[in-house]
Amino acid sequence: MKKRIKRLFGVFLVAIMAVSLFATPVFAISSYDDLSKQIGVCHAAGNYNFTKEPYLIEGAKAIRNMGSKTIKLFLQHPREKYRFNTTLPNDEKIPNIVDVLKTTEFKKVLNMDFTTYVLQTHLDTADSYGWVNGLSAAEKKKIQKDYYDSASYLLKNYKNKTFILEHWEAELYFQNCTKEAGIKDKKKLDTAWQGFLDYFTARTAGVEQAKKEIKSSSSVYSSVELIWISKPATYKLINCLDKVSADLIGYSMSDDCGSNTDTFIKNLKLLKQKTNRKFYIGECAIASSEYPGLQKEIVMSHLKNALDMGSEFFLVWQIFDNEIVNGKDRGFGLITRKNEKTPLYDELAKTIKQNSLDHEAVVTAEYFKGLGTFEKWLIPEGATARGAVIHNLKEDFIPPSGWVIHTSRKPNGDTICKKGESMSVYIPDNMPAFLIE
Repeated sequence: MKKRIKRLFGVFLVAIMAVSLFATPVFAISSYDDLSKQIGVCHAAGNYNFTKEPYLIEGAKAIRNMGSKTIKLFLQHPREKYRFNTTLPNDEKIPNIVDVLKTTEFKKVLNMDFTTYVLQTHLDTADSYGWVNGLSAAEKKKIQKDYYDSASYLLKNYKNKTFILEHWEAELYFQNCTKEAGIKDKKKLDTAWQGFLDYFTARTAGVEQAKKEIKSSSSVYSSVELIWISKPATYKLINCLDKVSADLIGYSMSDDCGSNTDTFIKNLKLLKQKTNRKFYIGECAIASSEYPGLQKEIVMSHLKNALDMGSEFFLVWQIFDNEIVNGKDRGFGLITRKNEKTPLYDELAKTIKQNSLDHEAVVTAEYFKGLGTFEKWLIPEGATARGAVIHNLKEDFIPPSGWVIHTSRKPNGDTICKKGESMSVYIPDNMPAFLIE
């Protein structure tokens, strides 16, 4: 699993005045309207850099150079997240969210020609205010002011931009915070849940207040980000969404779906059915080390399915790799440690330039032939190809979700084939047949 940068979460739950409970969000991008706006990239906590520029700015420029006009940034622990060549302050010198937005480095990025900024705006305020033990009226008032000040600053100081204030991965954040606080019994969990709702009520109230009071060519929206669509930890949250005035629902889908297209589509249908909100993909994190040769195909397939089903935009995790496993980068970065652009980077850049997603995602013959000693294709009648027989594997092979392998050790359905062994491998019917070139 990708490094979670201190698990956060995103909801903007409002149990406040009915004036905003049933407001119709105005945020909308037509399907395939402008892929430079709909294809975005995250930038946070990367492990390497290439220039003498502040890291926040270096990564933003790399994303913009790819052609994307949508970026996701993190305001929590800014000096840690963007540590190379930075002048950003330590957390103890950041009393409020707006203080991060006013730093020289963030102002430079906010003045770049991006059109959409997804801003993860959690500064540990909820933890310092102790929402797990309930919030006082003074604490709720302070939280509301933090978000009012931030939304007001963005509306007053920037033109023709969209800002989405997000608090990352709701269910996971609630779960982690209550666990860290040692809260187990039902009564204390109920108190924590109410504090949680009060916290988001105050956050969203601040954003709504700014939207009502300030006229601007820019827009500020609130967002709920979910991480699990069909797990019990999410049910309680989804059941509360009728009380939420958030404009958008984000879905950080990688832990929930991985490479599984069927699960992804099923979850998007459930998300639309249960929430009745416009949605976006807040993170799609597919590591090249876990899907060797397939990262591009999986992400592009998820991207097309998401936009076809009405996602407002789709954020790829991320521009530079942020996690090391067994001494190697895990393989999220669109630009590698060697300053090389990955096939996924090239495909995203090409797609943005052409503004077209009409192509089909395919698995190439080179991928299979690169696994080991190739024997033959397995081709059902009427198909281009559905599988292959390969001997003397170069590395252990763990099939992507939905794929089936038969190994020399077991006759059916093994989950891994070891280096040096033989296997037959089949790709699922819902994935376009790979090309024999």
